[in-house]
Amino acid sequence: MARCHDFGKVVLLHFDLLHGLSADADAVAFVTRRWRADGIITTRPQVIAAASRLGVTTIQRIFALDSLALQTGIQLARQNQPSAIEVLPGIVPRAITQLVAALSQPVIAGGLVQDAGDVSAALGAGAQAVSTSREALWAMAAAD
Repeated sequence: MARCHDFGKVVLLHFDLLHGLSADADAVAFVTRRWRADGIITTRPQVIAAASRLGVTTIQRIFALDSLALQTGIQLARQNQPSAIEVLPGIVPRAITQLVAALSQPVIAGGLVQDAGDVSAALGAGAQAVSTSREALWAMAAAD
């Protein structure tokens, strides 16, 4: 974390992938205070609430598996008021458009983003950013 901060990077921890910590306020306080994480990414509403109380960035992941899952995600985001929303898969422009229209938070497209066309489609649908493990796309984003 310190090394990332030394290079001016913001560190967001994917809380759902941390092992050995429960999804409660104490665990959130631990990773944000002790590890100095700048924010939390999670699907869990209680983690969003705890991190928000600590004043760190919160990103709620919404899995757009079907229309019910999308509506549930919108309701949770309205209740919890995360800093941003990450919709997965990020190659679903219709879901991105619906989230952007329904919520005030920035939307981040992630999941199954494979090429520049996927990035363009997500951004064109209103996403503010794209999350991808495809390193070739990182250079593309840095060049823009």
